[in-house]
Amino acid sequence: MKKDYQSLWKRALALLLPAFFAVANGYGQYCSPSFSTGCTYGDQIQSVSTTGGASNFTNNNTGCATGSYTNYTSSMSCSQIQGQTITINMTAGSAYTQQFGVWIDWNADNDFADAGENVYLTTGSVANTSTVVTVPFSAAPGTTRMRVRCNYSTALTATDMCASTTYGEAEDYSFTIVGSTGCNGTPTAGAASATPAAVCPSVNFGVSLTGATLAAGLTYQWQSSANGTTYANITGATSSSLSTSQTADTYYQCIVTCTASGASSTSTPVLVTTNSFINCYCTSNALYTNYSEIQNVSIGTMNNVSTCGVAAPGPGSVASLYSNFTTTVTPPVLAASAAYPFSLTIGNCDYELTNAQKIWIDYNHNGLFTDAGENVYTSATSPGSHIESGSITIPATAMTGLTRMRIVTSYNTVPSSINPCGTYSYGETEDYYINIAPVPTCPQPTALSLTTATTTTADIDWTAGGSETQ
Repeated sequence: MKKDYQSLWKRALALLLPAFFAVANGYGQYCSPSFSTGCTYGDQIQSVSTTGGASNFTNNNTGCATGSYTNYTSSMSCSQIQGQTITINMTAGSAYTQQFGVWIDWNADNDFADAGENVYLTTGSVANTSTVVTVPFSAAPGTTRMRVRCNYSTALTATDMCASTTYGEAEDYSFTIVGSTGCNGTPTAGAASATPAAVCPSVNFGVSLTGATLAAGLTYQWQSSANGTTYANITGATSSSLSTSQTADTYYQCIVTCTASGASSTSTPVLVTTNSFINCYCTSNALYTNYSEIQNVSIGTMNNVSTCGVAAPGPGSVASLYSNFTTTVTPPVLAASAAYPFSLTIGNCDYELTNAQKIWIDYNHNGLFTDAGENVYTSATSPGSHIESGSITIPATAMTGLTRMRIVTSYNTVPSSINPCGTYSYGETEDYYINIAPVPTCPQPTALSLTTATTTTADIDWTAGGSETQ
């Protein structure tokens, strides 16, 4: 009989202990969000990043995940000291604007349902948004979870962290909360590190410290240098991390000071190199084949014909979705300050769909199409196949040399919503190089000769260099 009781007791322990430890070590598992359609049609989180934390992460161009949910907690994390702020930045996919929500499990009880854990909700649909979050002094030190969620059209509520919705996507990240113990003595500044270490011109990136003292009462001053020897303070760069941009290779370091002791130390610097703008362009493509494509592009001396369903020869080309002609089509020479007529033939590759077009030119060679004046043409909406024509004037301030021109045709009834980056449902993106020449000078006459002369007049003959007259 005694053996039977022992057997029953062991079986009970075997059943109860796993449940006990699950509760003791995290109160169970985090809930999982669910979607009936999710991000299949472009309702996605395109990027999430943090700035201003003790450490930060950047997660760009993630696209639509299988199941519309991704757990990045093992690879993406940020940290901040109790009482300090951190900025969370979010971008929607290019197809549709989104409503966003952010939750952080401050008390580490494996849910987002406690008061104050819904830290942000948008009040309308946006393409990108940011929020500044203060880490509560009551937050439990250690690593916990942050959830970012987007939803098409309908605003999220504070209790939608796990809700089942139709469209959208969710992503989870690790968030480490650092206790606010005051510093003393000489702090450790650690090493500066950049994400990424090679950047595109004029595009923001983050620099943070690894191995640095984490405590309250620290001040920070970031410095930069062109040669790694002579450093200067960066105005306003007094957070534990730095968000900046550059156009040339630059070194960065940080001076960390403990206010209680007055002692300082300087981090090991990091060199951030600058990529050629030619390699910095974002991707753009349709998600689905068929329907309308760009079948001819003509501007200057360029007249390029393409065919439905045939991939372009350039890198990254995908038939009917994206065509890279930068390696095979001779760039037309377009002079700054001059106007050039263009035409686009939008062809039907299956069914006729309402469509619109946009054209961008990277005039300042920074690998972006988003600067003022670089969206050089936006069409009206057309019901199907047609020829779109217009004129593009190259600004006198455009940088000379090779640069990229991007053309997008999209199934769309709102032309203004077409973006140069990301994905969209139906249509095509095509990329070309153009060669911008300097502003033309006035043509000079040649072969000057004196035909007749008196004491008061002279007749001069010349060979015209252009359309000049006497």
